[in-house]
Amino acid sequence: MTGKTTVVTPKRYSEGYTYPDYLDQIKVNKPLFQQYYQDFDLDPAAAEQLRTLAQAPGGPAKVLALGEDWCPDVYRGLPTVAKLADASNVEIRVFPRDSNVDIMDEFLKDGKFQSIPTFVFYTKDM
Repeated sequence: MTGKTTVVTPKRYSEGYTYPDYLDQIKVNKPLFQQYYQDFDLDPAAAEQLRTLAQAPGGPAKVLALGEDWCPDVYRGLPTVAKLADASNVEIRVFPRDSNVDIMDEFLKDGKFQSIPTFVFYTKDM
């Protein structure tokens, strides 16, 4: 998003749900979210590589996730990315797509599809 105006300011990002808070408020598929998170087995060496990458200058220190709890792609993908974020000390904030359409519209697939999950990575300076 370099050089472009964005609706995702640092303040707006901070208003997103942490992954545990997102799980607390979802209405459907919570057991599936929990199961996919639990079952994702991350190799310790890979986790260390992710931490090193995240700490590097310009590394991915934050991730914004857009999704909805009813979507199979979300309850399979979001827990995996959340576990990767936890293992690498990367902050993750989750935004329900349907109540954050302005954010979704910035990150449309092929410029026209509101595909979820969508993940956006930011540096520490975001």
